[in-house]
Amino acid sequence: MLVVSRRMIKWAHPMQDPPMQHRTTFTLNKAHYSECFEESRKVSPVTNSQRYQKAAILFFLALVLSQTTVDGYVTGFFFMLAIIDALSVYYARGWWLARQLISRASGGEVTLLINGQGIEIQSEYVNQQLLWPDIAEIKQTDRGLIVYPVAGGQSYISKHSLTDDVTAFILSHNKNE
Repeated sequence: MLVVSRRMIKWAHPMQDPPMQHRTTFTLNKAHYSECFEESRKVSPVTNSQRYQKAAILFFLALVLSQTTVDGYVTGFFFMLAIIDALSVYYARGWWLARQLISRASGGEVTLLINGQGIEIQSEYVNQQLLWPDIAEIKQTDRGLIVYPVAGGQSYISKHSLTDDVTAFILSHNKNE
């Protein structure tokens, strides 16, 4: 049997190389959610100055409106929108963590299965299967992997639940390398 991968071609007997099969479970807790947010933020192409851009535009619009004859309530409304938007950027981590911790899935067990077909995520509320051809990109961070499906969105996999061999196996399916 001829086994072909991106990096090597070798002959293998079907009994020599058992198919990759990795199963692990983890809990969706504050530490996991925190790691997910921080690692996803690291690879985001959006900079902090870009995150505050909308707040700056709203603030500038409020300043311009304050110099016109427009009603003061409208000007105050835009000032408040600018402040609220700036606070939402500043406290994004805390707000996102709070939303995740009050969700139904929080505290639940997740089973992660990685095999030759793809990545399967199973929990009480989510049953998701990402087949290797359906994955557009995989980005590696210091503490995990971010998987971007072709259909959009992203999934974070912590390296705490992976061995080095499994991490290498997942990265071997990255289409951008």
